[in-house]
Amino acid sequence: MSTVDDTVDNNVRKRRASERKVSPMIATHRTPATARVSNDEEELRMGLLGQLGAAREHGKGRERGQSFEEDSDDSLEEKKSTSPLSKRDKRAITLLIVLYLIQGIPVGLAFGSIPFILKSKLSYSDLGTFSLATFPYSLKLLHAPIVDSVFNAKLGRRKSWIIPIQMIMGTLMIWLGKNAASIIEVEHPDVIEITTIFTALVFFAATQDIAVDGWALTLLSKENLSYASTAQTAGLNTGYFLSFTVFLALNSADLA
Repeated sequence: MSTVDDTVDNNVRKRRASERKVSPMIATHRTPATARVSNDEEELRMGLLGQLGAAREHGKGRERGQSFEEDSDDSLEEKKSTSPLSKRDKRAITLLIVLYLIQGIPVGLAFGSIPFILKSKLSYSDLGTFSLATFPYSLKLLHAPIVDSVFNAKLGRRKSWIIPIQMIMGTLMIWLGKNAASIIEVEHPDVIEITTIFTALVFFAATQDIAVDGWALTLLSKENLSYASTAQTAGLNTGYFLSFTVFLALNSADLA
């Protein structure tokens, strides 16, 4: 019995000794792998944190860039709104108003005064025929490319059209004023003759409008180009008002 017990005890001791020998080896073999896994996880974590930080910095940079652009735009608009007009721009605006006023006079006559005067002497069909005189102003886009491309280099791109048109319109208006009694103030006016005269006047006014619109882009400085539409509205409406409302008021018997 003692021999058997000794044998069992020896076997148990050997097994425990072998387990103690194997355990350090297992620990030795497992420790580097665990360390590598921990290092990889740490590197991945640091990389993700770095990417997140870079994304945040990029977002902040974009926000700063957008705010800088908005501030620049606001300061530019504020500068435009507060900057006074130069003498050159003031002279240009005055010239544009005068030119638009001149071309608004025949437009007011053709669109308002003459139909009002002739409505008691002409039939509706004749008045419809006279309304054709207003078409050149609506169809000016058809010959606008010619006005922009054909010019005399000595006079300039815009003056090559404005100066001759002013002379033709002035001459035609003077002739019409001298012959208005025989053309309009008769019992049966010749609607074809009147339509032809005013079609020519409106055509020249529309052609001048093309040239003046283009000239406004070079007359005014870049930051004050918006005043071109203001000059156009003021000039055309003033010319239309003078040749329509004021003209009829001055020719009214009640006013005399």
